[in-house]
Amino acid sequence: VLSVFDRQTKTWPIRQECEPKGMKISAGSFSPFLCTQKGTLIFVFSNKGESSAFLWDSEAHDMPGASTPTYVTRSLDGGQTWSKPHKLHDEWTGANRAILQTKTGAVVFTSMKMLHHPGRHSVLTYRSEDEGASWVPSPTIDLGGIGHHGGVTEAAMIELNDGRILQYLRTNWWQFWKAVSVDDGKVFHPYGPSGIDASSAPGYLLRLKSGRIALIWN
Repeated sequence: VLSVFDRQTKTWPIRQECEPKGMKISAGSFSPFLCTQKGTLIFVFSNKGESSAFLWDSEAHDMPGASTPTYVTRSLDGGQTWSKPHKLHDEWTGANRAILQTKTGAVVFTSMKMLHHPGRHSVLTYRSEDEGASWVPSPTIDLGGIGHHGGVTEAAMIELNDGRILQYLRTNWWQFWKAVSVDDGKVFHPYGPSGIDASSAPGYLLRLKSGRIALIWN
């Protein structure tokens, strides 16, 4: 059930059950939500209803057949109705973590795909120039690694004052890795170690009213 804040009545009326039949939407920070400058509501989620069991094969060093598809749906009427969810990929998605609208109006959100032979995670973004009607994936950031939590995962993201987009990627390598886009979110490159010490946990980026950026992590 999705409730959208009504600015006039200052209430949170329940608008609609937006979880389609046969789907089970991931909750919390795994489901980014955005209201665009034009008022379009965009909701990204992984469908646990299609999810395979999270079973790591220690001999194969992989998780064969792993799948948790990522979908996106949108509303053009303030949450009264929602479009049919559009599947973006079938691969196991550990988390869809962050979403933003750039100064140009493009919408970008971070996602993940599990890769195989050996099994590890990777990060990518999806970008839309038409209020979420269609989406184009970025090149995948694959830094290797092996394990059910190996590779790179759960990217935090924010747009900088000069229009670049910054990501901090969760790793098992004792620090965040940093990736930057200079083309409005189409490609994130270069990327490399950030120098910010971190456990294997995701970060969260937020611009404060002062204009400074806060990074929160475990």
